[in-house]
Amino acid sequence: RRRRLPDAEAVAAAVGERGTVTSILGSVPVASSRRAPTSLVQYVQRMKERVILSDAAADAGKFAGDDYWTRARPKSVLCLPILRQAEVVGLLYLENNVLVGAFTGVRLAALELLATQAAISLQIALLVAEERAARAAADEAERRAAFLAEAGMVLSESLDYEETLVRLGSLCARSLACWCVIDIVEGRELRRISGAHADPDKAAALAELLRRYPPRWDSTHPAATVLRTGTSLLLPELSDEILRPICDDEEHFRLLRELGASTALAVPLVARGETL
Repeated sequence: RRRRLPDAEAVAAAVGERGTVTSILGSVPVASSRRAPTSLVQYVQRMKERVILSDAAADAGKFAGDDYWTRARPKSVLCLPILRQAEVVGLLYLENNVLVGAFTGVRLAALELLATQAAISLQIALLVAEERAARAAADEAERRAAFLAEAGMVLSESLDYEETLVRLGSLCARSLACWCVIDIVEGRELRRISGAHADPDKAAALAELLRRYPPRWDSTHPAATVLRTGTSLLLPELSDEILRPICDDEEHFRLLRELGASTALAVPLVARGETL
């Protein structure tokens, strides 16, 4: 009824009035799961040996203290380790709530064969997942190197800092983000020198953001906070609950949502201890 998957999830299947229902469960520690007797499952994982309880009510033995028995009242139970190269890669847990002695020798042989095949499938899935992760990491490293190389060229080609930062903002929007703005400090005032969006159709919304909500020192926006503190700020998720408090009003909120504010990074441009 239950086995571990490479992505740390589990599969559950149960027979009901309408037939077999299968579902993929979220990742839950065995100790806090209510779908199987914790003590039995942990024992099978630790000892790497199967456990059969032909009559769960009478044969629970050292697992009798688990409250699962009184809560679920299974008749027969089987928990089988899925082994690959002597390592437990998963667990197959089955129970029958109707019959005592449901798991016979013939069924056990079939299930052990199934467990062997499952172990092979799990190993293949893990290898494929590792290969994909390695490929994704290599691609990301290549993209990062290409971005840094192009950024280096942009920053060295001109002594006109405004032109340079405009080009840098466009590069960031094209390579790293949906949109990018760059503000500079002029005395105690802030001036937005660059604004770029990966979608040309959003240029008007970006211009409206600048016109209606120009950068200012006392703003609650993350960029202003970073200018005051000189410390980078990462917001992995900009939910409505997080975004609304940093907006001046509902129209400000609407514009940010239209521009695509889902995650944000604000970084200070610092030279010789001074935030520029």
